[in-house]
Amino acid sequence: MTDSEAISNGRHGRPHAPRGAGIELVDLHYSVKGRKILSGLQLSIPHGKITAVMGPSGTGKTTLLRLMTGQVHPDRGRVLVENQNLAGLSARDLYRVRRHMGFLFQQSALFSDLTVFENVAFALREHTDLPEALVRIIVLTKLHAVGLRGAGDLLPGELSGGMARRVALARAIVLDPSILFCDEPFVGLDPISCGVVLRLLKVLNEALGMSIVVVSHDVHEAQALAHNNLIVIDGRVAAYGTPRELRDHPAAGVQQFLHGSADGPVPYHYPATDYYQQLVGRDIRLAIGFPRSTSKRG
Repeated sequence: MTDSEAISNGRHGRPHAPRGAGIELVDLHYSVKGRKILSGLQLSIPHGKITAVMGPSGTGKTTLLRLMTGQVHPDRGRVLVENQNLAGLSARDLYRVRRHMGFLFQQSALFSDLTVFENVAFALREHTDLPEALVRIIVLTKLHAVGLRGAGDLLPGELSGGMARRVALARAIVLDPSILFCDEPFVGLDPISCGVVLRLLKVLNEALGMSIVVVSHDVHEAQALAHNNLIVIDGRVAAYGTPRELRDHPAAGVQQFLHGSADGPVPYHYPATDYYQQLVGRDIRLAIGFPRSTSKRG
C-alpha cells in the first residue's frame, strides 16, 4: 500500500471545512510581559499550499502557530482562518473550527498512559460516532502511512524520539484536517525518518489538498518541502516567497539566517542591560567586599 492509498483509505466521510482564502494575519501585534513578540505582522497563507515559517529563535514562530489556532489572541489585529476572525468566535465556534485543524506539537505531546493505537484513535472517539471497526481501520492506515503500524501496542515511553514524532503526526492527520500545523517536525529525526515525514507531508498536500504550515529551523528541509517560505525577524515578515526568491533576497538579515552566519544584523543575545555594569554593579560590588565609594590617597 502506498502513502497515498493509506491516507485516502483512512478518510471517513467527514466533510472538510469550507475552502476559503486560507489564513490571513492582519496588522498583528502580540506581547508577553511587556516584551514585543510580533509587531504589525502582515501575512497571507494561501489555501492548499505548504508554507514554511522560518527565522531565528525567539522571533515568534511558535507564537504564530498559537495565534493561528486560537490558543492565544493578539493584542491588536486580526487572525482570519477560512474568513473567520478567531478572536471574535465563541468557545463553541472556536472548537468547531479547530476540528478542521491538525497540530503536530514540537515535543510530540503524546498521552503517556495510552498506547500508540489509542493515542491516534483518541480524536476519532472524541469527535465522531464511528463504529469501533471503522476506527480501527482508520488508525491502522494512518500508522501505516508513518511506518508504525506494527507499533500500535507500544506505550510512548517505549518509543524513540523519532518514532514518537511520527505517531504524533499520525494523530494530527487522523481526522483528515483541512489545515495541518507542524511545529519543528524534523527535530530529532534520523535522515530516513526525516525523508518519510517529508514525503508524507507532500502526499497529504497533493492527495487531499491539505494546507500545511510548517515552523522549522531546518532551512534545507523546509525549502525542499514548501511552496512558499517566510522568514520572521523582529516580529515582522522579513521575506516571503519561493526558495529561489529568498535565495536572491537583498536583506542582510535574511541572508544571515539562510547561511547561518554568526555576524550580521540579527543579534544572538537576548536583550539585556550593559554587560559590565551587570557584572560589577553596586549589589555585586558590596557582596564581594568592595567599598561603597573609593577615593585616591595622596
